[in-house]
Amino acid sequence: ALVQILFAETGTIGVRRQLVQRHTMQREIVKVMTEFGEARVKVTNWQGTTKAHPEYEDVAALAGRAGISYSHAVQAILAAYQSL
Repeated sequence: ALVQILFAETGTIGVRRQLVQRHTMQREIVKVMTEFGEARVKVTNWQGTTKAHPEYEDVAALAGRAGISYSHAVQAILAAYQSL
C-alpha cells in the first residue's frame, strides 16, 4: 500500500525495501545524588560493556539551578555514579 502511494503521489520511479535487525543494550535508570541535587543516569550494558549517560533534562535542570555549566553538571553526576 505504501509503495502504491509513493508511486502515485511522488515523482519517484523506484523504491528499495529491505529488512533490518536492531540490537539494543540492556538499560536501567539509576538515581544519584550530587552536591547540586539528584539526577538520573541511564546505565546500559551489552556483553560486559557498560556505559553511563546522565539524562539530558536532569543535567540541564541541575546546571540551571546550581548556576554551573552543563559540562560541570555532567562531571558531577558521573562522579556520583562512579562512587555508588
